[in-house]
Amino acid sequence: MNIALSAYDSPWYNWTKKERKLIEIITFRSQRASYLSAGKFSYMSLHAFSSILSSAFSFFTLLRRVV
Repeated sequence: MNIALSAYDSPWYNWTKKERKLIEIITFRSQRASYLSAGKFSYMSLHAFSSILSSAFSFFTLLRRVV
């Protein structure tokens, strides 16, 4: 949402029609959440994916210390 607000707060009303259209696209696309899909089997948000990856890496480093 911060990207959408920043794009909207820029002086877009002084720009050309093409530049205003780009700002409109940026605003609309930034309002949707990003998701990852696993072969149309499962959908996961980017936040959940990074959390799982962080936990897996922590477990891996713990395992390396033990072995």
